[in-house]
Order: sequence, then C-alpha cells, then structure tokens
Amino acid sequence: MAKNTILAFLAILLLLAGEWMAPINSAGLEKLRIASPVGRSPATYLPFHAAEEKNFWASNGLDGKWTPFKSGRLMYAAVVSGDLKMGTNVAASVIRAMANGVPVLFVSNFQQADLFVIFATTKSGITKPEGLRGARFGVPRIGGLSSSYAALVVKKLGLEKEVKFVGAGGMSSLLAGLKSGVFDATIQPTHLLIKLKQAGLVREIARFSSYHPKKWPSHHVWAERKFTKEKPQVVRAAVRTMLQATNLIRNDKEWAVRKMMSQSRFSRATAEEIYSEYIFTANGKMEAEAFENVAKFLVERKLASKKKLPPVQEMFTEEFIR
Repeated sequence: MAKNTILAFLAILLLLAGEWMAPINSAGLEKLRIASPVGRSPATYLPFHAAEEKNFWASNGLDGKWTPFKSGRLMYAAVVSGDLKMGTNVAASVIRAMANGVPVLFVSNFQQADLFVIFATTKSGITKPEGLRGARFGVPRIGGLSSSYAALVVKKLGLEKEVKFVGAGGMSSLLAGLKSGVFDATIQPTHLLIKLKQAGLVREIARFSSYHPKKWPSHHVWAERKFTKEKPQVVRAAVRTMLQATNLIRNDKEWAVRKMMSQSRFSRATAEEIYSEYIFTANGKMEAEAFENVAKFLVERKLASKKKLPPVQEMFTEEFIR
C-alpha cells in the first residue's frame, strides 16, 4: 500500500513537472510562437527566415516558430483568446486593434519604409495623381487600410467627389480587375503589383509617403501586454532575435535577394528592386510622434474611436530595445 502511494505521488509530481516545463523543449530552449497576418510580403518573411537559417532563435535561448495567419483579424483573435503572445504587422493595423480592445503594445520597430504606392493602369492613360479625376479606384475591400490610405490621397488632391472607390473582394480580384481594365488605379505595396508593372500593365504615379506626415511608422514587433510583464526575458530575447535578423538583411543584400528569388520566385532584377525599397532597422527605435500621426489618421477616417485608443505613450515600450 505504502509503495503504491509513493508511486502515485511520484507520478503526480512528474505530471506537474511536465506542465511547468511545457514551454521548454529538450534542448533547453523556451518555445515561442510569433505571428504575422500574412506570409507573402518579403518585408514580413525575410526576418523570420533569417532568424531560422542563421540560428538566431536558438542563440537567444528560444525555440521560435513563425506562424503566418490568413488575416490580421484572425491573428488578433488569437491574442484575445490567449493563444498568441507576440507578432508583427504594420503599425496602423496594430493601433486599430488596440482601439478594438486587443491588449498589445509595440516593443520594436523592424522595417521603417512606407511601402504603399499608387499605381494606374496604362490603359487608363493616367500618368500623374491629378489624372485620377473620374477614375475607378480599386481596393481589396472598402473600409480596409488601403482604401483609407487612398481616400487620404484623394482628399489631399481635392478629388474626393470625383474618384469612385470600388471594393474588389480580395487581392486576386483586384489584380484581375486591373488587368482587364475594370479598375483604373489602386494603392498597394510594390511586391504585389511588380509583375503587372513589368508586363507594362500598370505604372507608378505616386507614393503614399508624399501625402502623409513625415513621421509615419511601418512594420513593428508587438507583444501582448501581460506577457511583457510575466515573461520579459522572452520578449527581450525575441526582440534581440528580430534585430539580429534585420541587421543581417541590411548588411547582406545577396542573402536577401536570393531569399526573395526562392520564396517569391522573383527574378534577380525584381528582387533587387524590392530590396531597394526597404529600410530595415538597426536598433528597433520607435517614435511617439509617428504613432500619434497614425492614431490621428485612424480617428479622422473613423477607423478607430479616440475614446478607445490608449494614450500614445502607452502604445509602446522601449524597455526591450535598450
């Protein structure tokens, strides 16, 4: 009887130990799932491939796993459910999520360039922004960030009543509409329209960066707020990993170009063109003014409630990049 009691007690201890040690793998590395809303953008996937191939995760004590979601909505839902603690996305999307109650904050910058470009089809004959008068402006969906960016540009041009915005229902439909002439223009990152551009079907007529404040945040690393308090060492290690990855991309153009050629099936010339648009950070530094500018934009476009947004100083912490 006593022997059975002791064995049962030991079994319970082993089960408890297993639960306590679940985040640690056999190599003594702490497991971390880090996400992004999509995996097609080189600006998103390059750091994660660098971290894995160059062993940056393990060197920082982590068993990191990148999980690209099908959408930002699904990614943020995983945060709310408690299944996801860290990820990356463009700042405007993350700030909008904050206003919707998703408990996250920025912990590092990682790609600083605004990548959105206004393209017009060559069929339309539009060669400059002012030529958008009367245009059918296609966007993946009305009410998304890209349509709001387009609306800001049109407002700055004084063409609010003279441009018709049309929701395509998704990126594939948008591209098809540009090819067929259903749409005259759109606003998207270059990598999504590079093939149409090279085929002579669309041309760049302006960059979104010409129409918003100079300080405007792009891609950032975020973390669930409670997680930054409970596991600060993991957040710090993850940020260190991402910064090692971005510095590799900055300093080894050939690696980045080859990775885009294999992952996105770009030609070398195309990969080099895309690479030239990026500004990967060396130190992860963030600016409150940049977040404030985006927050103001989201409120003005009715994409976020001012009352529900946290104060700008509570949107980010520099604790993990020092």
